[in-house]
Amino acid sequence: MDAQAVRALRLYRTILRLHKVKLPAEMRKLGDAYVREEFKRHKAAKPKFLGSFYAEWTAYVEQLDKAPASSIGRGLTDADMAALSDEQRGQLNVLREEVHKQMR
Repeated sequence: MDAQAVRALRLYRTILRLHKVKLPAEMRKLGDAYVREEFKRHKAAKPKFLGSFYAEWTAYVEQLDKAPASSIGRGLTDADMAALSDEQRGQLNVLREEVHKQMR
């Protein structure tokens, strides 16, 4: 296994462990599925894209690790929304739909 694969696997496992400890069952199920899909989609990504991918997921790990379990999650600001790409907006909409399905 090459260094990139080891790095990805470590980060992936760390995220899933944190989900187990920090997230309620409903959020964990959705979060685990989302993480799994994102890591699969980036498995064959070009190295120039992986730096920002790892940086964002590492920031997520740090945020999740520091937060008390009762305070997980925050809304997106207008600035956050404006900074999203069309693809990210699409992913956000898919996530919203999944959350609504889970709540029914």
